[in-house]
Amino acid sequence: MTVGVWTKDFGRNFQELIYPVAFGPNGVPIAPDSSGGQRKARPIELDPGPYPRGAAWEVALASDDHQVAAFTRVIPRPIESRDGPCTLSLELISLHGNRFVASGTGFSPGESARIELTSSGRTAYRVLRVSPDGSLPLDVVSHGEVSADLTARYAVKALGCKPAVEYQWGEAALKRN
Repeated sequence: MTVGVWTKDFGRNFQELIYPVAFGPNGVPIAPDSSGGQRKARPIELDPGPYPRGAAWEVALASDDHQVAAFTRVIPRPIESRDGPCTLSLELISLHGNRFVASGTGFSPGESARIELTSSGRTAYRVLRVSPDGSLPLDVVSHGEVSADLTARYAVKALGCKPAVEYQWGEAALKRN
């Protein structure tokens, strides 16, 4: 079977990056050699290059007939924090740089966690209930009117931990570093 390697950059469609990659019966990538035989292929290294902080990058392998496919997504430059057993992360989801999804794990099941969002000189508070598996419910963070200060802070205050992240939003969030 031969497959193509496809990548999806933030805000763009999938593009085929490498074709063809063949796999032997044991799943090891193979390549034809000069004598007409086959040899183990060199490892494929993928790198998104400069990328917006918190944005997801997707990679897919798809067979020629698109009947077999595998997908993965990573955040090459995460916006995350850890405090004790708790982790907090934000994913950039808007092409305008003004929306993020906050998620967290490692909190005490059932506890009330206080969310503090500070942006443009204002702080908003609310309470979220931690799920039985210790994760925070997904929280969509939207930044409204553009101000001179495009820095924000999202913090979670729980009994056993207080993770917080600082990040840029708006045009500043879309910079590729």
